[in-house]
Amino acid sequence: NEAFGRLGYGFELHAFPSERALAESNAGRMDGEAGRIQFDSTLAAKYPNLIEVDEPTFFVTVGAYAPDASVRLNGWRDLADKHLVIGYPRGLKVIERRLVGHVDEKYLHGLNNIRQGLMMLRYNRIDVLVGLQTSVESVLDEAEFVNSGIALAGIIEVAPVFPYLHKKHHALAPQLASVLRAMKKDGTLDRLVEEA
Repeated sequence: NEAFGRLGYGFELHAFPSERALAESNAGRMDGEAGRIQFDSTLAAKYPNLIEVDEPTFFVTVGAYAPDASVRLNGWRDLADKHLVIGYPRGLKVIERRLVGHVDEKYLHGLNNIRQGLMMLRYNRIDVLVGLQTSVESVLDEAEFVNSGIALAGIIEVAPVFPYLHKKHHALAPQLASVLRAMKKDGTLDRLVEEA
C-alpha cells in the first residue's frame, strides 16, 4: 500500500488460493501479485503475462519438518535420494517445481493445508513436510502440536519474494522497483514487514 501510495496509486489486496491468484493475475482480471517466490523458467512460461518487479520485498524461508529432531536436511538435494515421503502444500508452485526437480513424484504428496501435513507427520503418513517456515511454525505453535515432537529438520532455501505485475502495467514495474529500493533505504520496508 505504501509503495503504490508513493507512486500516486491506490492499492487493494484480494486473497485467493495461490493457483487461482496466478490465473486471475495472468488473465488481467487482477493487476498483479503482491509477492511471489521468483519464478523459474517453467513458471515464467506458464504465466507469460506477469512481469517481475526487479526488487524483492522480503525473503521467505522454506523449511523441512520431521516427526523428530534426529532428521537433518539442508537443501533440496538432501531430499533427493533418501526415499522419504514428502508432503507439501498444493498451490505453492515454486516449491512444487523444485521438489519435482529433485524428488521422484511417487514420493511426493500434495496437501490441502499445513494442518493436514502436520497431522500426517504425527501419524507417520509422510516422513517430511516442506513448507514456508512462518506458515508451518504458526500452526506448530497451536496447542494440539506443542508437544508433538515435530521439529525443523533443516532450512531448504531462503528465497526472495518479488511483486509481479500484469504486462499492461509494464511501465510501472521500474518505478515500483525504485520506490521499493527507497523504502529499504529509509527503513520503511523493514518496519512494515516487522508490523505484518
